[in-house]
Amino acid sequence: MIDTKKTYKSAILIPTMNRPDFVLRQLEFYKKTNCQHTIYIGDSSSEINRAKLVNNLDQYSESLNIKYFHWPNKNDREAVADLGKEVEEDYCALVGDDDFLIPSSITRCAEFLDSNLDYATAQGKALLFSTKNDDLYAKIKDLSIYWDIKQLHDDSVARRVQNFSKKYWVNLFSIHRTKDFIVCSEKTRDLSERGLAEFLYCFYFIALGKSKYIDCLYLIRQMHSERGLSPLSPTFYGEERLHSNEWRDSAEIFIETISSYISDTDKISSIKARKISKLCLQNVSQKKIDKSWVFRMFIKIKSLIKRSDFLNTNIRLLIKSHDDLLKTFIDNPNVKDNFIFFEQFIQSKGKI
Repeated sequence: MIDTKKTYKSAILIPTMNRPDFVLRQLEFYKKTNCQHTIYIGDSSSEINRAKLVNNLDQYSESLNIKYFHWPNKNDREAVADLGKEVEEDYCALVGDDDFLIPSSITRCAEFLDSNLDYATAQGKALLFSTKNDDLYAKIKDLSIYWDIKQLHDDSVARRVQNFSKKYWVNLFSIHRTKDFIVCSEKTRDLSERGLAEFLYCFYFIALGKSKYIDCLYLIRQMHSERGLSPLSPTFYGEERLHSNEWRDSAEIFIETISSYISDTDKISSIKARKISKLCLQNVSQKKIDKSWVFRMFIKIKSLIKRSDFLNTNIRLLIKSHDDLLKTFIDNPNVKDNFIFFEQFIQSKGKI
């Protein structure tokens, strides 16, 4: 049962490197949405970009609770792990410096976790957008569904991780209990392969407990050329990465970590647990290669169609199906108002 006297104040964790304009845009969004959650910034930037960010933080001091840390020698895994240790709130969520979390949705997800101890994560719906010339503020050029309904209710750890490998989403961005986030971050901070670090984060959270979908717009991510090496980058899940020494070494850590948790919790043999972990890794690696390729091709095809006089009937139907799904997604009353506010924010340079 939800305690109506609690505020369910959570932490928003933003690791960043040399992208002060993105961080400032996100802070402006939280200011405009009257965000009551504490914002933790782990900045690995050069001195020039650190100064550009820090010199602009004062304008948010009255409206936002910001805790800033400059860690110039840390990579993203190290910055995330150390940010987690600074959190004072019971719940936290990670977000990219170029993305946005909806503050009211964070509250709803934290409320659910507080009343349901067998769940480790909670999240709502999510969107992907891009703008012309990758501008920070501009009319939205492309929009697509990143998450729709994502949840798992299996009691068995083995069953949960196997189902997750077939329905994978980046629950790293979900709401977590801070104590769980710290444990998981420490397990991934030293992995050399960034893709495997993401997988270990996400599978370990699923191993820890069930995951709940909350009907709301929770996360909005931007596609742009400066994303760097990320799951939304064209080469992130290329076949060559899956055969590198870094991948193999990190894969062994993934398999050992997840299989140990399965074996200890479900009381099954370590041999069987290891087989399950290997299969999970195979499933999600292939799924990511396929999904990354399909998504990039869809965006290219949609762009070409808009400039072409010749429209293939099947491709027309594919685009229409996508657009119909997107319209249904946005027309959801628990999504629409927050999306409209965000769209106005992006298109009006935050002047709403």
